Amino acid sequence: KPSQRQLSLIPEFCAYVIGDRHAKRKTLALVVQTTSSIAVHSRSTIYRTIDTVTEDLKGSYVDSIRVLPTYLRSLGAANPGSCTALKVDQDGRFYRAFGCLRALVQGLESCQRVLGFDGTHFRHTKYNGVLLTLLGRDGNNQIFSVAAAIVPIKSSANVRWFVDHCLKSHVPLCNGRPIFLRPRCDSECRGGLARGSSQQMNLRYCTIHILRNIKTEVGSGGKKLEDHVWGIQGAETRRIYEKKLELLRAEFGEPIANYVQAISPAR
Repeated sequence: KPSQRQLSLIPEFCAYVIGDRHAKRKTLALVVQTTSSIAVHSRSTIYRTIDTVTEDLKGSYVDSIRVLPTYLRSLGAANPGSCTALKVDQDGRFYRAFGCLRALVQGLESCQRVLGFDGTHFRHTKYNGVLLTLLGRDGNNQIFSVAAAIVPIKSSANVRWFVDHCLKSHVPLCNGRPIFLRPRCDSECRGGLARGSSQQMNLRYCTIHILRNIKTEVGSGGKKLEDHVWGIQGAETRRIYEKKLELLRAEFGEPIANYVQAISPAR
């Protein structure tokens, strides 16, 4: 049973990780077995060794956090009109950071008039915070990044802080442009978005995520269901909305219809 240190000393293992940092565990185990006749069965040992090898390439995680304030200041200085921010806790340790380049805000003028908000948990052994992002969509239907923040948790206060800095960056959040978010976005997160400005934001739920949630929670899917849900989403009057909802209920039953009905029609 090789240790993490022993694995990190195998040249072929290190070379494979450097060449493909997304290499699968089974592939790396096979490389070690083939080149060194050593069987590796522990997932955690392989993953820890990958972290060791990549850290040697990228530098210390702690050192990279230490230079973050300097990096953000330099980023702002090199891009006039951009907004960067960093906050530390009472012990002087990193707490949260924000960045939005002026060129990206200007680029929104050439994008579709929609925005998306999302919060993604980091899957990292050294940091388990959340990446908050504000995204646009360009004329080719490709994602257009506008602003991002790293925060410890997805809370109302952190989302509000993110929104405040987006507004300082002159991102058009309150001009009627719809801002789409996941239906499962918790109430605190929605509250942070709603209270992040004295003006009202046009918050909407993403229909694609609604369909994914239906498939996950209710266990149904298929193109026919998707057509029904998209039809409800496109209803222009209350009467059409209710009619299409009843058609969904008749075709797919109460659980799916109730799930859709629980979502505010205005959203």
